[in-house]
Order: sequence, then C-alpha cells, then structure tokens
Amino acid sequence: MDRREIKISKDQLRDFYERQGLSIRKLAKIYNCGATTIQRKLHKYNIRVRPSMSIKINIPKKRLKFLYEKRGRSSTQLAKIYSCSFKTILNRFREYNIKTRDISEAHVKYPKKDFSGDLIEKAYLIGFRIGDLHVRRYEENGKIISVQCASTRPEQIVLIRNLFKRYGYVRAPAPNKNNIIRIECALNSSFNFLLNKEDKIQSRYPLS
Repeated sequence: MDRREIKISKDQLRDFYERQGLSIRKLAKIYNCGATTIQRKLHKYNIRVRPSMSIKINIPKKRLKFLYEKRGRSSTQLAKIYSCSFKTILNRFREYNIKTRDISEAHVKYPKKDFSGDLIEKAYLIGFRIGDLHVRRYEENGKIISVQCASTRPEQIVLIRNLFKRYGYVRAPAPNKNNIIRIECALNSSFNFLLNKEDKIQSRYPLS
C-alpha cells in the first residue's frame, strides 16, 4: 500500500479523469504514485470510476480483521480509512469470511417499510426517542436510520422491538457481563423525524 500523502486537488483530478479522459494508470504516472492511490482519491472526491478502469482497492485481510475485531472499528470507519465505499468493506467481509458484529448487512439483506404516517404513533415515537433512544444516520450521508438503546430491563427491549420490527431489521444480542442489552434497529429515511430531539408535531385536526 502506498502510504505517502499525495496532494491532488479535486478539480484537477476531475479535469484529468472526466474531461480529458485519462486512465487511472496514466494519472498514477503523472503523480508518481500507485494506481490504488488514484483510486482512493476518486472515491474520496466522489468521482465516479469508469467500470472498465476500476482497480480493486488493496485491503489486506489481516489488517482489516485486526482493525474490525481487535480495535473495534466500524464498517463505516473502515470505509473512511481505506477511502472506499461502505459496500466495498462489506464485500471484503464476505470475501475474507469475517463475521459482522453489527447491522451492516441490514443495508442490503433486509427489506424496510415506510413509516405508517399515523400522527398518534409519530407523537409516541418522538416522545420515546427524547427520553430513551439514540438515533443517527448509520452513514454520514446515508439513508439508513439507526435507532439504538441500552437497557438492563428486558421489557424495555421487548417494547422497542415491537415498535420497530414491522418497519425494518432489529438486532438485540444477549446481555453483556453487566446485564445490559443493546438493541439496534435499521429503518429507512421515512423515520428522519426521529433524528432531531424535537417534540413538535403537526395536529391531526386543523385549528378552528
């Protein structure tokens, strides 16, 4: 892996690659670096790689396994480390038979349904979110909404599971040594209303 920091501006790279049509290997010669370095820069700048010119990013199995299993890096963090897409990391997990510990696979394997739109249910979920739930986007600019909660009360976990299981993937492994259960749900973007801790909701009935 070429670990040197090669300074390549986004505009210049886009001009060479998209407008002038230079290949990745040609750009590697111009910048005196490896083709993989150019590939990473293209991913970093969100420049679409031409399929015929795509080069497999070098992600060593031992290093990936160490960062994921020993250092606890998430698949999203690994994608940033290797300047590649989230799906590339998932593909390497499958290729190397690395068992995922989180809901990464939920992005592609499990169907997700839109929120019902019921205002009473929405109000209840917003109130519950303010007090008990941690909600974020699974990836910074992604569409998957992650809803998480940690509790020592099994009834709390059952309640959360029942609230969201009809909408998406729900994962609740066994309690840890402190008897804490961590539940996580993967939902689609129709649950964006849970991202911010706000208690405002439109009325079902117009004001007179």
